[in-house]
Amino acid sequence: MYQQLMRSTFLYEHCWHLLKDQPKWTTETRKKKSKTSPNANPASSSPCIPCAINLGEDSQESRCIERLEGKKAAKKLASQRKSKNLMGGNAESAIDLQMGIQELRKQKLEHAHRQDEQFQLMYVAEQEQLAISVKF
Repeated sequence: MYQQLMRSTFLYEHCWHLLKDQPKWTTETRKKKSKTSPNANPASSSPCIPCAINLGEDSQESRCIERLEGKKAAKKLASQRKSKNLMGGNAESAIDLQMGIQELRKQKLEHAHRQDEQFQLMYVAEQEQLAISVKF
């Protein structure tokens, strides 16, 4: 068929032999066959579902083969999970965030107290130096 259409030989036949029976290609060929056949009735034909693939030409037995998730689909699912967690979808993460905020506030307050103590010590030291310098 390729040779008739393209008027050249197909160079990747070894790849075709490896891939022709894979779920992706069998579902694609079924879709194309059902669309191109003139007597095909959409109501009578069974839907092409990647999970139910007929394996073997003569047996009527179908096995459930799950296709791997693609990169785009995986990224989309990950971003949806992340946005769900950020929007408060996970109560545990919200509690963790609140505890983290409380801890940061506590650390800031302690730092401010230490700075106040240092300024007080510096002020006392400067007052003592002024008192000594006034005596001379």
